[in-house]
Amino acid sequence: MMEWTKTPTAWITKDLSLTYLRWHGQDKVANIAGLMLYTAIAQNTNREPTMEFHEPGWAKLSYTQLSELANISRATVSRGLSLLTELEIIKRDSIGNRHVYGVTNYSTHSGWGKLPAKGMYNQGLNRILAFQHFHLRSKVELNALKIFYLIVALRNDQDNLARASYEKIHEYTGVATNDVKAALSLLVTQSLIRVEHIQSNINPLASAHAYRLNHLYNRKHMGTTNAL
Repeated sequence: MMEWTKTPTAWITKDLSLTYLRWHGQDKVANIAGLMLYTAIAQNTNREPTMEFHEPGWAKLSYTQLSELANISRATVSRGLSLLTELEIIKRDSIGNRHVYGVTNYSTHSGWGKLPAKGMYNQGLNRILAFQHFHLRSKVELNALKIFYLIVALRNDQDNLARASYEKIHEYTGVATNDVKAALSLLVTQSLIRVEHIQSNINPLASAHAYRLNHLYNRKHMGTTNAL
């Protein structure tokens, strides 16, 4: 597995699909599970065409594998996959008796972000470590995953940072501004991001927050890029 994998970002920044995943309704668990499963699928896709897949962006994973990777039941896997398919974030097919999943609008040319991969896994590469501590019973877990994907989408490759005010986070994800801080704290606790303090673009005497993904260019930070 590579350090990072490509993932489309239009569903996040243009379609605003994250705003449809809300902590209410009959199947709140599926919203969290869906983002967990998307992570597992995106991290295991092929970057280049292969004999098995004639186009990039496909992953061959069983329900058992997805269940282990995300630490959720097979029934919850089914619910999460149904949601991703309904939102057209993934597409499903089969090869023989094996399920395969394609990342919608996968492109190697433009409109994609870098999703950390190998560093998020255990040594055997069969479990996503942060997800072993998720219980799918809390709004903060859903909010955290939504913000995590926004950071992936907004990250600047030059300085390895994503800049977003709480208002901008709300605009793209639907997370209430009052709930952003708790979600960010969970991401930090689970070693998924780091919060950096940078100079505000509005007031040069004030500071602002920027966000850096863990497990992605860990040596590329403000101390090495001269970022402000």
